[in-house]
Amino acid sequence: MRKEFKSLSFKPIDLFKGDFSPRKKQAIDISRLTLPHALKMEDRFYMAHAVEARHPLLDYRLIEFGLSIPPEFKIKKGISKYVLRESVKGFIPESRRKDPNKIGLNLPIDVWMKGALKKWMFDHIADSQNPVFEYADFEFIQGLLREFLDGEKNHSMKFWDLINLNLWLLKYG
Repeated sequence: MRKEFKSLSFKPIDLFKGDFSPRKKQAIDISRLTLPHALKMEDRFYMAHAVEARHPLLDYRLIEFGLSIPPEFKIKKGISKYVLRESVKGFIPESRRKDPNKIGLNLPIDVWMKGALKKWMFDHIADSQNPVFEYADFEFIQGLLREFLDGEKNHSMKFWDLINLNLWLLKYG
């Protein structure tokens, strides 16, 4: 840890041991999952047009500070990025700042779940014998699945969570 940040409550995280807290999930996301892949993809797009991109919010000091913020200040009343949204008050339009649908880069999981991942999805959420249905209502999920497949609503992220919980329960439950 850098000297100048000893006053922060930031402590190094062993990514492969211990709890799976929101802080640990963020650290894994930043160091191993979403961010590296998004930056690599973005870099290719920009460099293909000879444009250099800068990411001021990826300064290591902001990353360390963000990891030190308690979870209750990150999501408040269902709104994510609470501290960030409050910090830009008066600098960006209120409609944009308060937009609960403002999200980052998302993969087309819904398209994949209707195509290449459909069987995998069905294996985990269309079989009432799966351990996830000890915690989730099978009939309700089947209703969501019908809405999703009929194109009425996109429930892919709910399914993603259920599938991952099912995988975890199959392995550790």
